[in-house]
Amino acid sequence: MDSAGAEAGHLQRVFTSACERFRALPKADLHCHAMLSAPFEAYSQLAYECRERPPRLPPKVFCSFGEFEDYLGRELLRLLNCVEAREQIFTAALRQMEADRIVRVQCSFDAFMRERVGVAWDPLMHNMRKLARALVPSIELEMELGISHEYLAFKGLAEVEAALASGEFAGVDIYGDEAAANPDQLRDLIACVKLYPVYVKLHCAEQVSGEQAYEHCMLVQPDAIQHGTRAIEAPNFMAYLSERQIPLHLAPASNIALGVNMDYATHPIRALFDAGIRVTIASDDYAVFGVSVSEQYAHLLCSGVFSLEELDQIRLNGLTSS
Repeated sequence: MDSAGAEAGHLQRVFTSACERFRALPKADLHCHAMLSAPFEAYSQLAYECRERPPRLPPKVFCSFGEFEDYLGRELLRLLNCVEAREQIFTAALRQMEADRIVRVQCSFDAFMRERVGVAWDPLMHNMRKLARALVPSIELEMELGISHEYLAFKGLAEVEAALASGEFAGVDIYGDEAAANPDQLRDLIACVKLYPVYVKLHCAEQVSGEQAYEHCMLVQPDAIQHGTRAIEAPNFMAYLSERQIPLHLAPASNIALGVNMDYATHPIRALFDAGIRVTIASDDYAVFGVSVSEQYAHLLCSGVFSLEELDQIRLNGLTSS
């Protein structure tokens, strides 16, 4: 073995050891999507059982957010056309979380889901919660209603109100194409959501500039932000996040795969942390990115971004964030 091969082998052993270290610790995952949190193999198995075309592997890096959304619909979400399929995938997702020693989860269920499976929100989500309690009682599960900007444009608020009235959701997660965000629709959504005892999360500062994302944040006034990587472009945004201690639930593996950031070493999580912003590490869409929460901790350690002590503080942030 040449010196380059020996060095690569050593680095792999160091990374594997770090993964094992972090996998042994209890962690939170506060930014994930329920139907996209199972291992990729679970979707392949589902396709086989349903005699559907098996999903194609995702690219390592997507050319655009549009390509990513096209991939989700064409390869994974097309398989989730009944309650049984969704329960099978959610089961696989819960098993993956348990294996990574995730003890606290905030995960979203898309607002389109009820329409696609033809079941009312109350029994649908009650059964999902019951399934989680039976399979992984060690996990504290908070279910969120996922609402995309595209959903608001096409469907409005009637389904949102019905879902929140079920009492099954702890929060709402607003996501989708940031460039498609409509201020009037967001105002109407927030006015609706305020009628219910739920928290609000906003995907922002990933696809649009920090300044534009700050405007969205001021409009929505979220309790937490998903991603927020481009907040570093806007000093006023950074100051706002730090002063109010609004947590950013970051998913570096997602940011790298979507071409937002180049690698772990240059990811802005370090700058955000140093600015006094409360950050956590999350999986986002494990089915597509294939990198667990523990593996992301290990990447950040092995890339020299954080020390063990700093990563432990980030881990505790996730366990204690409201």
